[in-house]
Amino acid sequence: MHHLLTANGSSEFYITSEAHRRYLGDAGCFDPHLIVVLDPSVQGPKFTVTAVGGDNTYTIELKGHFVRGRDDRVYSFNDGLAEEWVIIPREADGAYTIRRKADNTAWTAPSRPNELLQQILLERLDTATVSHQLFRFDPARE
Repeated sequence: MHHLLTANGSSEFYITSEAHRRYLGDAGCFDPHLIVVLDPSVQGPKFTVTAVGGDNTYTIELKGHFVRGRDDRVYSFNDGLAEEWVIIPREADGAYTIRRKADNTAWTAPSRPNELLQQILLERLDTATVSHQLFRFDPARE
């Protein structure tokens, strides 16, 4: 697997849930915006991923809003406060897990595929069965 994330600087990516094979994006009219698995007919927006000091540590932005966890869910906030995420390559799966630097919780796609609003959750990182915790980063091209 070729590592797409750089050790310095910023890059733009489309992020896809491996479990759902669908793009991630945001939903909601008010701050904060929910980070969700999008409908299959919707093209995902570009996420900006910025390296912040090595050890696979990054901040993530969507439309100029920093992506952070609150309670057990993932949102984008328009308050200028960033959270650091550890983005771990999973060579065998050709994807990544996105772990909160502050604890051992990771982005997790909901396991109920027919649920209308599929917000990304923060759940304990499961190293044995990570299918719902795997995400693909595809470079955004103009």
